[in-house]
Amino acid sequence: MEDLEEEIYLTIETVALFAEECIFYVLRWYNLDWFPPVNREALRRYSMFDLFTAQIGNALAHECLINESRSVGDLTSFNVEAWLQMPVDEARVYVNQHFLHFTFVLPGGHQFKHLLLWTFACYLCHQAVIRNRRIFISHVFTQLLHIMHSNYGYLRYYEYLHTKATSYNRIHFYLHNRQIDEGYRTE
Repeated sequence: MEDLEEEIYLTIETVALFAEECIFYVLRWYNLDWFPPVNREALRRYSMFDLFTAQIGNALAHECLINESRSVGDLTSFNVEAWLQMPVDEARVYVNQHFLHFTFVLPGGHQFKHLLLWTFACYLCHQAVIRNRRIFISHVFTQLLHIMHSNYGYLRYYEYLHTKATSYNRIHFYLHNRQIDEGYRTE
């Protein structure tokens, strides 16, 4: 692996564009609308790369990954129902405290761990829209952007995320679309 000094460090606009596109994709998956805090076209003008792919979006919207991210959220004691009932300022503090904890609780050997935080963030945004607490999306977005730009602000990470999302989608396509007798010889 190359030294980080040789890595391409991304601008915050590039990471913000990626985060907005992830959230937007998952919400559209469920036929929900959201108006991002910064117009995506404006972010594109200042973004060096277009990092989002449909492979990443499909993985983030997949029910199995959502359920797994919720399980990790449970490990951090993130109570989605309680969060959705909180006053706005209290909800912001709650997200800030629990999101950072989420990154520490992620299973170390889990091959899709990098998709879990993104999935959990999109899940929270989905729940916020359903419960008419859209302002909470800005809290999730801000915290996600802070964590990802501070800790994963390199191009290689997003290329890796795409690779993991592609692997995840292929594995789950096979798992959910196998025939009962597939893999057995019937001569």
